[in-house]
Amino acid sequence: MSEVQRSDESELTALLAENSRLKEQIRQLQDRRDRMYDDMLLWRGIDREGGDTPCKLCGGAGVRAYGGTTTWRGGIGGQMITGDICDKCWGSGNAEKPWLNLRQLPR
Repeated sequence: MSEVQRSDESELTALLAENSRLKEQIRQLQDRRDRMYDDMLLWRGIDREGGDTPCKLCGGAGVRAYGGTTTWRGGIGGQMITGDICDKCWGSGNAEKPWLNLRQLPR
């Protein structure tokens, strides 16, 4: 085996080891992110491990951004992005247990 082949093989081995190390680091960071997200959902009373599903529109936060300042009320709006209660889960953050639909209240 020539010196060049040994050098290339050594470099390849080092690159594969670095690749494995980086993949493991990515997996650890993704696990940490998921645990943090689950902790935030638990703070809102949503337990994904217990079978609860966070609202897809607001991500379980209960609030979301609306364009045009109209929000869920549907009135005339301006040209600004505003935050208000999620019109899918109505603030609960839980897709299966929405709170009271404010549009159905008598006016």
